[in-house]
Amino acid sequence: MKIIDNDLTIQEVCGRIGGCHRCSLEDGYPFLYVSLKFQEIFGWSKEEIETRFDNKLMNMVHPEDREMDLFNSVFRLLGKDGYHYVSESVDIEGDSILHGNISDVTEFIREKEQNNILSALTMDYTSLVLCDLKQDTVEVIKQDASCAEMNWDSYSESLNYFYDNVLMKDSCPNYMDILSNESLMRTLKEQGSLE
Repeated sequence: MKIIDNDLTIQEVCGRIGGCHRCSLEDGYPFLYVSLKFQEIFGWSKEEIETRFDNKLMNMVHPEDREMDLFNSVFRLLGKDGYHYVSESVDIEGDSILHGNISDVTEFIREKEQNNILSALTMDYTSLVLCDLKQDTVEVIKQDASCAEMNWDSYSESLNYFYDNVLMKDSCPNYMDILSNESLMRTLKEQGSLE
């Protein structure tokens, strides 16, 4: 009967289920084992982890995340390609060994951040303004925070403010000509949008 090397068996099993690792519970959580999948996720070989990070999990953790309870939150670990957002499930063996399984949740976090940005842009940075081009008046229905200080009395005043303070003039050199009261009214009539 052949005796199977314990680490080899762990590699075979853990290599299929995620970024498994084993650490000592000593200061900085020194690695005792890292799976091939762990190495694949972060792009570091065992030797590189040993030399670059002094073989400690905590040295891979983003400096701002080191005070967190790593095992009950999402935190960042440094890979060759930058920081990865990870969550980790752990099992403590006795009072000396931590068995962990890292899941890379970077894509999920980035998608969530993009959705939050889009929500903010559509909710927090949206103004709704009714303009009467004939009377040259403006009525603000909903005003975002960036426009809160602006008190326009007329459409032309708001147009000039936007042109002078917001617009990159090179991006739209005909802005004032296109959107002036008279030009806009003429275009709307030509398109049949006005009676």
